[in-house]
Amino acid sequence: MPQQPGDLSPLSDGDLLLLAAASILEHEGWCQSELAAEDGSFCLHGALQEAAFRLSAADGDRLRWERAGIEAQTSVRSQVGGYHLAHWNDEPGRTAGEVVAAMRQAAAARSGSEDAQPGL
Repeated sequence: MPQQPGDLSPLSDGDLLLLAAASILEHEGWCQSELAAEDGSFCLHGALQEAAFRLSAADGDRLRWERAGIEAQTSVRSQVGGYHLAHWNDEPGRTAGEVVAAMRQAAAARSGSEDAQPGL
């Protein structure tokens, strides 16, 4: 049966990784200027790496989640106007909410949903 307008595409591994990383930031905290802070918070890149680590530990397929990381970075970079993600994350005045929203919006844009929510 052909896909109808408004049907949602299944989430790609990159989208799942973005959503897992967004969930990590929401639950464990966000930081700037370092991958992971002593308080357990993560920057955007750190959250993507941590999500990939957790997902690969769950299914044993490290290469799958490394590839998903490339896809996720490309998607969120497009979402934030092509900026280098570390610079974008560390920009003065940037907020955790903006970072999480960019990650969720990048996943939603690729999947066709209005607001992708699943997490880790």
